[in-house]
Amino acid sequence: MIWVGQPVVLADFGLTLRARGRRFVVSRGRSVVCEYAAGEVEEGFVLGPGKAVTVEAVRLAVSNRIPVYFSYADGTPYCALLPLSATGTVVARREQYKAYYDGRGLRLARAFVAGKVVNQSRLLREYARRAAARGRGELAGELRAVAGELDSIAAEVHQVEGVLDGAGRRRLMALEAQAASLYWEMFSRLIPGGWGFPGRVKRGAGDPVNMMLNLGYGLLRARVHTAVFYAGLDPYAGYLHADRSGRESLTLDLMEEFRQVAVDRVVLKLLNLRAVRREGFSEGRIRQPALSRVVEAFEEEMERSFPAPGGGKVKLKRAIHRQARMVARFLVSGEEYVPFTAW
Repeated sequence: MIWVGQPVVLADFGLTLRARGRRFVVSRGRSVVCEYAAGEVEEGFVLGPGKAVTVEAVRLAVSNRIPVYFSYADGTPYCALLPLSATGTVVARREQYKAYYDGRGLRLARAFVAGKVVNQSRLLREYARRAAARGRGELAGELRAVAGELDSIAAEVHQVEGVLDGAGRRRLMALEAQAASLYWEMFSRLIPGGWGFPGRVKRGAGDPVNMMLNLGYGLLRARVHTAVFYAGLDPYAGYLHADRSGRESLTLDLMEEFRQVAVDRVVLKLLNLRAVRREGFSEGRIRQPALSRVVEAFEEEMERSFPAPGGGKVKLKRAIHRQARMVARFLVSGEEYVPFTAW
């Protein structure tokens, strides 16, 4: 599968991404599968083994500021090819590091968690309306009740004070874990029968639902990493996620408020529309055509528009970049950071 348009995703075994002048060419052996102008592409993804990218294609991508991500078969990115030059100023990074030790770091962490919990609540409310419309009043009531509990947790998040290097972060993490427990329990109720869902499993997941979630989160992680990089920020210096060698903590921080709309909703949609089948999953891997369908659904969601602050609408893929720039403005000028909330 090659997803051509805004992103380029190479998922089928045996594909090679080449360059011919100002155009990218995807080939299998000596046969050209497709080609397109570099100006049409925003990002590139190479999923799993058995694909190749030539040096000429890398140069064309870099000259057009197109990041290329290499991911394991489950969607987890392990390598990013990015231009050496980025937008933004060094001032933003200096303030980013200082913010960890003053109240600004906790304010950002608080916003990331609050945005995530609010979106968890709103996803459950969306499905409560659907359940009510289908005559499933009991399920609708349960979904609304849990959504109300999540709203209460979000309100508690806004009250957390202090700095990150202390009780403030521990309190935020405890509230996030409390919300996650409620959310995933109700999420499992929304999955059609026959699929099974053992609860949220990250690495090494063997069930189809978690495999789809992990693939989607991997694609989202690459998108957010790009946005953070081009906003002139350090992807590794975060606030909510603890510092760890090799961990893009700020990328993971900003991801939190997009997980529900960009991935969770997509997985539920695919399952409820029967767009994927169980035979597309085996030995801990998503196989074709299920892999193509998940990636296509994710990219379709990236093109979806949502109300923007101040009026108008913004596509989800643009909202990710907007939020990263908003983090930078908050750090440099003190402009309040408002988390992304959907629905």
